Amino acid sequence: MYAVSGVCTLCLEYVRCVWLCLEYVRCVWLCLEYVRCVWLCLEYVRCVWLCLEYVRCVWLCLEYVRCVWKGKITLEKRFENRLRWNNVTRYFSLSDLQIDDAGVYTVENTDERKKTKTFELTVYNVVSKPQVTECDSSSCSVVCSVDNEKEVTLTLYRGEEILNQTSSPDLTTDLSLRLEVEGKNYYSTYSCVAANPVSKETVHVPKCCSEDGHPKETDSDGMTLGMLIIAVICVLVASGLVGLAIYLKKRGNEHSQGRRSEQIYQNWSRVP
Repeated sequence: MYAVSGVCTLCLEYVRCVWLCLEYVRCVWLCLEYVRCVWLCLEYVRCVWLCLEYVRCVWLCLEYVRCVWKGKITLEKRFENRLRWNNVTRYFSLSDLQIDDAGVYTVENTDERKKTKTFELTVYNVVSKPQVTECDSSSCSVVCSVDNEKEVTLTLYRGEEILNQTSSPDLTTDLSLRLEVEGKNYYSTYSCVAANPVSKETVHVPKCCSEDGHPKETDSDGMTLGMLIIAVICVLVASGLVGLAIYLKKRGNEHSQGRRSEQIYQNWSRVP
């Protein structure tokens, strides 16, 4: 009797444990459903926000069309197809800038809250690339120059260190700087940089003197040797062509003389 009662108790405990496990699984499922519902709510809010943004953009476009239709926005011919209105930032943008576009601009809002804003537009050309002259053997120096334009500066660097810098408001004259390399700084790297507020061009400045401060002779010696080799090759080629021409001419004469002798022999053989 006691054994049967113990078995029943164990069975009931087992059933209770299974039920608790199923309840746990159910709770987990309910939590996941709750998270899913929260995510769906957030998606719904996002969709509503996007719809409102779309309506706002449409309204701004209609306002822009209305202003243009009523003549409140007027464009000069030179700004056609270059002036754009951003409906989000509510800013104008001007593309394909030209030097003539520089000047003072005024934007006026003509609705009930009348506002006027003035700003200045400055347009720069892209800076040209600096030019480095050949080495001056008398002073072991080179000159770096660039076309002068609005707010252009020309700078000489040794590594990251500025050696010299120049600029000029006189746009009719080029900017130029002279670089003389001293022996103690022979192994440094030199560069010439032309820049304005919107662009920059850099060229490497070669060293034209040897380490002891004398003009380099290796380049000229190498050039002389190369020219000498080319001259010898040209002479040899010319001599070969002349020899070949003489040989061909001599061979042609011998061949013509042989044919003439054969013809004379044939004619003599025919004499009765």
